[in-house]
Amino acid sequence: MLSLGHLSPSTITPNNLQGLLIEIKDKLPKYLELTNDPKENLWFFYRFLTCSTILYNSRILVVISIPLLDSNNKFEIYQAFNLPMPMQKNHTSIGMVAKYDLDVEYFAVNSERSKYVLLKHQEIQSCTNTFTKFCKIISPVYPINLSKNCITSLFLKKRNDIDKYCRVVVEPNSVLPMASYISSGSWLITTNTPYALPLFVLSFSYYVNIEKSYLVQPNEEVVARCRMSPLSMTVSQLVSAKTEGDVNTSRDVPSAPMLDNSKEEVANNLYPLLKLAEQTVRI
Repeated sequence: MLSLGHLSPSTITPNNLQGLLIEIKDKLPKYLELTNDPKENLWFFYRFLTCSTILYNSRILVVISIPLLDSNNKFEIYQAFNLPMPMQKNHTSIGMVAKYDLDVEYFAVNSERSKYVLLKHQEIQSCTNTFTKFCKIISPVYPINLSKNCITSLFLKKRNDIDKYCRVVVEPNSVLPMASYISSGSWLITTNTPYALPLFVLSFSYYVNIEKSYLVQPNEEVVARCRMSPLSMTVSQLVSAKTEGDVNTSRDVPSAPMLDNSKEEVANNLYPLLKLAEQTVRI
């Protein structure tokens, strides 16, 4: 195991590892903490701690890297669903959709809403790990009040900044209706005409009548028999999305930001949906 860099009970016994971690925990300043409680979940440390070996004075020294969490750097990871919305011109249905030109999909915001991070692909993978609930961020952390980014303007719902920093992209000749997968069996259907959608859940089936755009999940009657979590609402009424997964927060996701385009050729609002990703992490 040492050659692979993994820590195991053969390298250090559980009693010795627990004693070492408790000693470190007792000497930490208040703003620093271990990634887990060594008294309650010692196996957690065996699973993720890494080690290296050094030859010193005819002895092999095992160096264990123990990450510490800064309680002042607690961030929530968000995923932006850039959903296309149908457009209408002169009240005549045409096959055009519009959406925001977003440069990132995932971003992190601290609890005080004073700092943010635009996450890179490799950071997304480590920061959405449901086991560790912490990650290392190499991207710069910016003050959110100085942001000139579209995604943060939408998150904070600053209408003036949205108009200034967000560019709307129009896609002509789109085939409607179209479906976008959200998560946990949830789909968003984009359509500019009423549409009857057949839904099949195991041996049950039913129809949902859709007008404009709709967030589709099984209804309560079918869900109860299938033991799934029900949620169904129209996009025009979608003001919040519940947190999914076991995360370190009790708050709902902030309201889905909207842009009321006052131009005559755009009859519908655009609804980029911000959804809390799998967890809250410490950086």
